[in-house]
Amino acid sequence: MTKPWQRLLWLKQDYPDNYTDPDFLNEVAKLQEALSEPQKTSSYAQVVIDFSLFYHRILNTGLTYVAFTLLHFYHFNPIYFTIGLTSFAFLIAIIYHYTTVQIKSSLIIIFTMLILSPVLKSLSKTTSSDSIWTISCWLTAFYVLSIFLHTDSITSTNILVANVAVLASRLESTTDVFCFLLICIEINILLPYVEQSLLARNYNLTYAITFCLDNLVAYYFVAKCLGWYYVFIFGMSAITFVLVLPRYFIYWQRNYYKSDPYLCRWDAKKPVLD
Repeated sequence: MTKPWQRLLWLKQDYPDNYTDPDFLNEVAKLQEALSEPQKTSSYAQVVIDFSLFYHRILNTGLTYVAFTLLHFYHFNPIYFTIGLTSFAFLIAIIYHYTTVQIKSSLIIIFTMLILSPVLKSLSKTTSSDSIWTISCWLTAFYVLSIFLHTDSITSTNILVANVAVLASRLESTTDVFCFLLICIEINILLPYVEQSLLARNYNLTYAITFCLDNLVAYYFVAKCLGWYYVFIFGMSAITFVLVLPRYFIYWQRNYYKSDPYLCRWDAKKPVLD
């Protein structure tokens, strides 16, 4: 009985040099049949939801700078706001059935931040503010990139904490530092988790209210600090990203994206060198 043909050039086989494996021909036929069918694309509504989730994460990142500006430039007293936001966060945790271990972990994180606040406050006092703004800008860019590339949560969380720690060194008191850390973690870590839970449970109206409130806070702050001209620019950019770009994505997926699983085992392989 003749041994089956193997895709090994260094192996002497009882087949001619121009031998074509029948499995290859069958897969080519399947590929031609698949290409003749209309290309399947994602639904516009689902793509809009995906784009809005990414936009919402970017908006939450912007709220970090809103909190920092209120504390650093406007000397806002964050104590009552932090107490209210933290109480609401624990209420959400109870509603969503957090385990005792998760609540204990949250308390440990809060206690650790309370201890580290004096250290973070004086961590980079010798660094100029211009350098701090530059470092924070790059860390924010890396954080957004980690979200876009769907890297593990530890990487994005570490970048977020590093950015918050850098900004915290510009604040005046350890109380401001502690409140700023807590607010940023609740906005950028807890809030996205709650939003995903709302969508997973089909609480679309509740998620929409949360989405609108975040936009209202961010754009009100932009209007107060920069003016309505920048509100118009940011608003049109957001609308373009959430509503227009999904159309282009579907067009690209229909006409240019190729993800056929056929012929993959016949592609050229990289040699393995000892």
